[in-house]
Amino acid sequence: MLKLFLLAFVCVVIAQDTCNNFVDSNGCTYDLSSLTMPPTGNSFYTYSDTLGNFTVNVCGAVNSDVCGADAGSCQQQGTGNETLSFSCGKASTAMFGTYSGLATNATCPGVQITYSNGTSCALNPRSTILNIGCDPSNPSGDIISVSEDDTCEYSFQMWAAAACGTPPVASISPAMSPSMNTTSPVMSPSLNTTSPVMSPTLNGTISCSMNCTSSTNSTATATVTTSTSGNSNTWIWWTLGAVGIVIFVLVIAGAGFFVYKKKRTTYDSLGDYDD
Repeated sequence: MLKLFLLAFVCVVIAQDTCNNFVDSNGCTYDLSSLTMPPTGNSFYTYSDTLGNFTVNVCGAVNSDVCGADAGSCQQQGTGNETLSFSCGKASTAMFGTYSGLATNATCPGVQITYSNGTSCALNPRSTILNIGCDPSNPSGDIISVSEDDTCEYSFQMWAAAACGTPPVASISPAMSPSMNTTSPVMSPSLNTTSPVMSPTLNGTISCSMNCTSSTNSTATATVTTSTSGNSNTWIWWTLGAVGIVIFVLVIAGAGFFVYKKKRTTYDSLGDYDD
């Protein structure tokens, strides 16, 4: 008995997970967990008809005192001590499907829940088809009708705001122009290199302006700046060195010329100098 109870509990937990996040064939997502009543309580969804008094829970079982353990839908007939209770489907067998109840204009119309394997009826187990339609004005939810479509198969129409699911998000594909390179916008290599404008400046920086044409037929101006400030000091030292060498040569030449003139004057005075 304990094993059966644990199995029923596990099945209810699995159904609860699906109840929290069910996606129908239209791509709508539903969360019906707010409609689930505590199985140990006394507050459930009820409806009375000539077929009997029905007690239903959404994604869970009704109180076990009503129809025994794991009954997602319960049918009672008679009164007083003559009341008979029948399980119209086990909560652990809950199956979720596309809504097929009364028409609604909602984009996400609702959810269908099926409970099966209830109390035997005419050699077949009782079952329940619960169509929960979208009604934004009905936060608590209620059952408005029940019918027996086939023998011991009971169809319920219920309205609830929780059955107004979330529509699927439409995929957006931005239209890109075929002339655009969306992955890496690259400038066209066609540069106007016939007449680059060179504009030297006093700070040793040379600017070169060229006209560039992008692949999107828009014209841009690229400015290439070449800095020569790093080499300016080298040229200064080379110039100073060259000037120093010239001065040194001139000094040597002047000294030689001075010695030559002095010797010539001495030779002239002695009369031994021969031109």
